[in-house]
Amino acid sequence: MQKQESKELYEQFRRKIETSAWIILLLIFLLEAAIGIIWACNGWISEGDDPLTYSVKYIVAPTVINLIAVSLYHYTEYHTGISATSKNSLLIMTFTIMCLTISIVHNAVRIASISFLLPIFLSAIFADIRVTRKAFVLNSMCYLGCMLLSYTLAQPQNQRFLTLDIIAGAILMVAAYLITRSILQYEQRTRSTLVAYNKEQALLIEQLRMDALTGLFNHNAFYKLLEEQIETAAECDQELVLAILDIDDFKSINDTFGHTRGDCVLRELATIMKELENEHTIPARYGGEEFCVLFTNDTLSQAENRMDVLRQRFENLRIEEIQQHQVTFSAGIAAYKNKYHTSTVMINAADEALYMAKRSGKNRVVVYQRD
Repeated sequence: MQKQESKELYEQFRRKIETSAWIILLLIFLLEAAIGIIWACNGWISEGDDPLTYSVKYIVAPTVINLIAVSLYHYTEYHTGISATSKNSLLIMTFTIMCLTISIVHNAVRIASISFLLPIFLSAIFADIRVTRKAFVLNSMCYLGCMLLSYTLAQPQNQRFLTLDIIAGAILMVAAYLITRSILQYEQRTRSTLVAYNKEQALLIEQLRMDALTGLFNHNAFYKLLEEQIETAAECDQELVLAILDIDDFKSINDTFGHTRGDCVLRELATIMKELENEHTIPARYGGEEFCVLFTNDTLSQAENRMDVLRQRFENLRIEEIQQHQVTFSAGIAAYKNKYHTSTVMINAADEALYMAKRSGKNRVVVYQRD
């Protein structure tokens, strides 16, 4: 579940970042167009370029390249089935292409090469050090390539200043990577702490639902489950049977052998009841020496047979702590009849059947017969 939520969250972020890419593309185009108009009006366009050539070289070409890059990413995000990790990397690459285009086309503007920091910081969103490492390597190579191109094209007297720019930029690239990595480590540590806390909370909640002695659901948890299953039975017209069982003469066992050994009897019964437990059979400790079982996929007859098998197993059990003294239980069973059957009605019906089992000799399973 958490993985699915994480996947959906990354998908939302990628699409928001893609929207940002479209906005950046538009802003770059408007800036290039504005600069082109200003240069044309003031006669600053170099002698080798006419306005049309300048427009194609510095406005149309970079815009088309950026447009293709973002469009390809858009198609990949919405119309292909590649993995989320690949989409994350491709988004970083899209921004790298945009930075590369700006840096090459406008190599005279040295600060443009610093744009390669953007994809490195952007990679932190995906909380994957591998993506960040790839972004750092790719953008560092692109940065060095662009700066070497600028160095080659620069006048000899400007090259020594450009060398300082290259070194300063390289330091910034490394710093960006180290900062981003530190952010990721902090995020991972925070996430690990939250996961551990959530697990601890889940364990505490689970413990609140369980009976400490037997490891079965406790009274409150079972009552809530019964309410839920009654609602499901009413909506889906499915079978629902409740069995309440009580260990026969348990007070005598406690008086004879002591409460500690009486607890051993409760645990032994819980152990064989757990063997019944599955998706459609829910055992619980109701309180004291009383237990209950909820059958959500058995007919009344099937539930009765299963309870009788459980009764026979318990009857034949020999518990060393009470000197292999025979112990039995009696059980009452009631089925969900209609939408007017509440949890209280079902419990009272099963209790009445249990009372009849006790009165008729104990060590038996009795089905509630009245409507």
